This record gives sequence, structure tokens and C-alpha cells, in this order.
Amino acid sequence: MKSKGYYEIKKMNRLIPDLNVEAFAGNVRFNRLHWHEHLEILCCIAGSFQIRIDGTLLTLQAGDLITINSGLDHEISNGTPDGLQLIMSVDPQYLRNLSTEVYSCSTIGECALPPTDPDIQSLRHSLGKMTWLLTPDFQDLPTLPPYEHTSHPSCTPPVLQTEEEWNAFHMELYNVLRILSRHKQIKKEESTRSVSRELFSKCIQIVHEEYNRPLNAEILAKRVHVSEPTIYRMFHQRLGISLINYLNTLRVNIACGYLENTTLPVTEIAERCGFTSLSNFYHVFHLINGIAPNKYRKKTAGTLPRKELLHQDIMDFNQFQHFWELPYKKGDLLI
Repeated sequence: MKSKGYYEIKKMNRLIPDLNVEAFAGNVRFNRLHWHEHLEILCCIAGSFQIRIDGTLLTLQAGDLITINSGLDHEISNGTPDGLQLIMSVDPQYLRNLSTEVYSCSTIGECALPPTDPDIQSLRHSLGKMTWLLTPDFQDLPTLPPYEHTSHPSCTPPVLQTEEEWNAFHMELYNVLRILSRHKQIKKEESTRSVSRELFSKCIQIVHEEYNRPLNAEILAKRVHVSEPTIYRMFHQRLGISLINYLNTLRVNIACGYLENTTLPVTEIAERCGFTSLSNFYHVFHLINGIAPNKYRKKTAGTLPRKELLHQDIMDFNQFQHFWELPYKKGDLLI
């Protein structure tokens, strides 16, 4: 059984609870390692980001699209500021034999299709139309309470209000499912790994919950009752990077959340994020972001009021720009 906190539970559609499909626009700059049961489709419209799937690192740029199958470990990082992505999740009930089949309609990675492939272009178009239909018009955003945190009817922007919109959405959904069905393969037998997924997820849970404490291979090995070489091997097998590199990346991304959303002193942020000294924090932060923490704070200072308005929970530490924070118009979604 996978560890709690590492498994992402699919939430109901925020605007239409009975709809088991989510399609929205935004900019994911960092989303820590996780997995989920639903199938996810990511389409990069502007900017770029990196995604690590089961240890394989891929870069998506404008025009790229990728499907992420159920149960795959993945993490998004290095998203460019003010990028734009379409993100769709499909409930397993819409897909047949999810336990034995995988879907591979993507422009990068294994079995990549060219961006000009008719199915890729049609899939992009449907994702754009579905996202457009589910994106409310926020004319007075500064005075509107954040709709995803309230159930009051007056705070819920209306979408799919007419039969025409409802039918148009489902027409595009069925097109997405039709395209996916043409790009499915029988799932290969997972190669035997010396380290089980359960053990790995337990280590990840410890790292995510205790990043602010002393952590290394020796400590993790004692906690999960394996050898240190097993810890080293596990992180390289599952993530393609070392434990210390993963831990530093996680800590720096959490520090970015504090710098963007709080006025805490840099010294306190370094301590909260588990760095043993201020000099080490500055060195690692600059190594990963190419900029000093105080300069990063000045660069992102303008986002603070919007972050507060949206009531984002800084404890999530994922870095995400909502569509209405980005310099795009709703019509830009119709690709």
C-alpha cells in the first residue's frame, strides 16, 4: 500500500461536482513527486517545464503534449514564469482495462509523435475547447472570493450553463477518449526492481515531512531498515538523481514558496527549510536557481498580494500560477 501524502487523491471538479473530468489552464512551476489513479494530459502552450516520470527526465516546450498514465511517479519542476499549460485529468471509469493498458499519445518520450500528427493536433484542439468551456469569466477578480474554497452559490462562477455548452464539452471529451483509444498499448510487465515501490514511497514520505530536519542516507536507511547502498540505489533508480540532490531541490523549492509568500527573514527561511547554515543555503539556492535568495524575493515581490488573495496554502509548497494571474486572455485557450 502506498504511503499517505505521496498519493494524490483526485478531487471532484471544482465547478461541477458531478463531472469526473477536470480541464483547466495555469502554470505549474513546481509540483512535488506524486502519483494518482487518474490519467493526466499536459499540454504546454507557452514557456517550458521539466517533468520526471519514473526516473526519466523530459522537457516540454510550447507545442508539446504528454499523457501520464495511472500510478506513475512524476514531478514537475523548473517551470518558466508566466508559462501556460492545459491540464486535464480523466477518471479511470472512462477508460477500459487501465490495469493492463497504457496510453501514449505524446510528442516527447517513448513512442513520441510529431507535433504535426493529426491526432496530436486534434487532441490539442479538444483540450483547448474543454478548458475554455470550464474557465469562468472573472471580470471582477479583486472582489471575488476564491471559488475553490467556498461552496456558497453566489461565489461559484457559472460554467456549462446551457445544453449547447454541455454537449460541446462532452463532444470534445469523447474526441479525447477516441484519440487515446487509438494510442494504447498492452502494459509491459514491470521489470523486477531490487527496491519495492512501497519502500521508496516510505522514504519519500519521510523526506517530504521531515525535510527541515537532518536527513541523509544513513538516517533513512535506519528508519526503513535497509542498507545505505540500497538508499543510494533506490533514488537513482526511481528519480535518476541522488538523495542529496533531490533533498536540496525540494528544500530550495520550499524556500521559494516562503520567499514569494511571506516576509520572513532569509535566515529563518534557511532554518525552516533544513539548511545547516546560511552560507550553505545561499550556495545551494544559487546553484539551483542561478540567483541569490534576496534577489529572488525582490524579483517575485509583486506576486504577494495575488497569492494572499487566492488564499494559497503555503504548506503545500507547490508553485502554481492560476490562469487569471497570467498575462493571457481566455481566447488564447482556443488552440
